[in-house]
Amino acid sequence: MESKYLLISANATDSKGNSLFIPLKGNRKFKASSFLIKSLKEDGQVYPVLCFEKNPGYYLVVDGQHRLDGLKQLNLNVELKIYSKSDKNENEEEFIDKLIRSANSTSKNWSNKDHLNWN
Repeated sequence: MESKYLLISANATDSKGNSLFIPLKGNRKFKASSFLIKSLKEDGQVYPVLCFEKNPGYYLVVDGQHRLDGLKQLNLNVELKIYSKSDKNENEEEFIDKLIRSANSTSKNWSNKDHLNWN
């Protein structure tokens, strides 16, 4: 699995005004919490948003949708970690599934304090 980093406006759009960020199909609707917004203001972005370059210049957001939304609300840049398939014959859906499993295996569970401060 190959990856590269990119710093881009969280509100980046193409020439037709469409977002360059594609939400993951089947993912729940999301909105950054006030707790996350406050954290982004105070500490900035700590972890990159994980993406797959679906089409040239368009990024499927695999992990970090809430961070991206918060950075959009604050009109800030977002650091992306963009993954690409090293094996061009690899099935795209299986590759994305592998990325999701990898992202979920490194995330931490919310504490009681996180749940109380979510709003």
